Amino acid sequence: MVERVLPGLQPQALNLVALLASRNRVRLLGPIAEAYQDLLDVAQGIEEAEVVTAVTLEPSDVEGLRARLEQVRGRRIRLAHRQDAALLGGMVLRFGDHLVDGSLRTRLEHMRRALAGA
Repeated sequence: MVERVLPGLQPQALNLVALLASRNRVRLLGPIAEAYQDLLDVAQGIEEAEVVTAVTLEPSDVEGLRARLEQVRGRRIRLAHRQDAALLGGMVLRFGDHLVDGSLRTRLEHMRRALAGA
């Protein structure tokens, strides 16, 4: 039945789906696919990164940032972009376990704490 529903699937993937279906565990397919993609990215030297900006960036700006990150990190970068007006300005960059917060909101918060402590 699995072969009819998913024609053209590689034999190993077909066996995995059939096994998950027989054990009533098809819901695990999504997390398994994500884990496999993570392993594949590591093997291919690809790093996931996300940039959040206060305004929407032009595709050329996102591409330029991705190219610069690849130079700095020394590996290929898959860069996702999203907009969050709450940042007020600047950007927040997240890659791996690293977070670089260059947002105006954070800078203003640091300034507020410094003035409150003075």
